[in-house]
Amino acid sequence: MKKLLVLLISVLLSANLFSQDNCRIKSYSIPEESVREVKANTVNGNITVNGNAISEVIVEMCVSQNNKRQNNKEQNVEIWQMLEELYTIDIRIEGGKLYAVAKRKDEKNSKELNISFKISVPQKIDGDLRTINGSLKVENVSGKIVGNTVNGSIDVSNADTDIVMKTVNGNITAKDCNGKIVLNTVNGNVNTSKMKGDISATTVNGKVNGKSPRFW
Repeated sequence: MKKLLVLLISVLLSANLFSQDNCRIKSYSIPEESVREVKANTVNGNITVNGNAISEVIVEMCVSQNNKRQNNKEQNVEIWQMLEELYTIDIRIEGGKLYAVAKRKDEKNSKELNISFKISVPQKIDGDLRTINGSLKVENVSGKIVGNTVNGSIDVSNADTDIVMKTVNGNITAKDCNGKIVLNTVNGNVNTSKMKGDISATTVNGKVNGKSPRFW
């Protein structure tokens, strides 16, 4: 039986809110037995995936305005109004796949929000993680994970998995990983430790494990 969970903006507005690092955060709990894959996508924001879920999947969405502190009720209302006006938020489960996607309604709109996702999932999970301006962090997972960012760092730890992680402008750190692992940055360093398996770590303008050669 296909299980479908759709959380629309009107529903999101009823969630509990609290401030953290100038973000407004909303949390959602989903039964974990139906989730086998996660697809997370945002424009400006970080994506964190942690395989520590036990009985339910937790999705936290953190929203903030660029270079603007959110400290009072009026600003709090403003940020959710901007979110509803400018972005489509898609948080749902369909066919065993968890979607956590923030997308601009109008790509030409110059107004920006930072929208980050922190997702707790079962340890055995596949993933497709994409952001433009933000970091990627993956920990405690086993599965096939693909991650891409343009401007941001990448951090992978305690992963028994096949991973392909790429950034253009940012450093990559990986430790305690085992599997077929590809780590690639253009402008940044790659630092690895306690790695096992088939490891490929490359950079164009940077160092790998403190050394200048591009391949390790």
